[in-house]
Amino acid sequence: MKVLGLAGSPRRGGNTETLLDRALAGAQAAGAATEILYLMDESPEYCIHCGHNCFGELDCAQEEKATLRSQRVDGVLVISLPPREEDLEYLLSADAPVVLIDVNNPALEGFHRVVVDDMEGGRQATEHLIDLGHRRIGYISDPFDEPFLYTASHMRFLGYRRALAEADIPIDDALQRHGEHGRHEAGQLALELLHLEQRPTAIFAASDTQAIGVMEAARELGLDVPGDLSVIGYDDIEIAEYLGLSTIRQPLFESGATGVRLLLRAIEQPEAAPSTVELPIQLVARRTTAPPPQH
Repeated sequence: MKVLGLAGSPRRGGNTETLLDRALAGAQAAGAATEILYLMDESPEYCIHCGHNCFGELDCAQEEKATLRSQRVDGVLVISLPPREEDLEYLLSADAPVVLIDVNNPALEGFHRVVVDDMEGGRQATEHLIDLGHRRIGYISDPFDEPFLYTASHMRFLGYRRALAEADIPIDDALQRHGEHGRHEAGQLALELLHLEQRPTAIFAASDTQAIGVMEAARELGLDVPGDLSVIGYDDIEIAEYLGLSTIRQPLFESGATGVRLLLRAIEQPEAAPSTVELPIQLVARRTTAPPPQH
């Protein structure tokens, strides 16, 4: 039986759980008997690097080494959580192979990875709003300097800026907000944008969870979505379809399945060169996006 360790960023909430579901399905599809061990607590106060509430303050490399050895895992899946620079040498030389999912950073080319093009996804989301006629488009995401070095939000932001530039729409820093990941936090950021004298007619949120917070903020102010405000998210989590949320679909299930297959292959072929699999994204236009209001 292969024993796979799983570590995921608490920043990603339900998305990590969805990936785990598909990771298990992928293992079954590969015809392998596996056991999944959690190497990290679900609490956002806990860190992949040591399993304790250090938030990167301790020397985690030795702790992580001990964790991998004591758990006797054959390989490790890391979801939405880039290794710190000081951990790279150890992880690359570790006895257990590591596969990174949802971590698209050129500095990590020495690892097996499953990624999507988040910059292109951000561009498509913003372009969709532009095509509907919006020009004042807000952006809400995680902070770019957050402790887990999660880069997807930043790449989506670059895609947002690219789409505006391609459409010759001035980039207005006043329409951008960054804060802790969460529905409530995103709602508070959206309220700031919606209280501007010239408020946005559309908001692109870097995750569906944040987009839901934006929708709640609009409802609090008596604004109709999409009549007064268009909202688009990212990920296409399960509730997005129920809410009619326009979003960018990234293949969460397929990412987990592909990650497991890569990891099992790396376990069986430890000398194989690292490979990167890029999975497609897709714009899903639903009920929360429409042309801007005419005044």
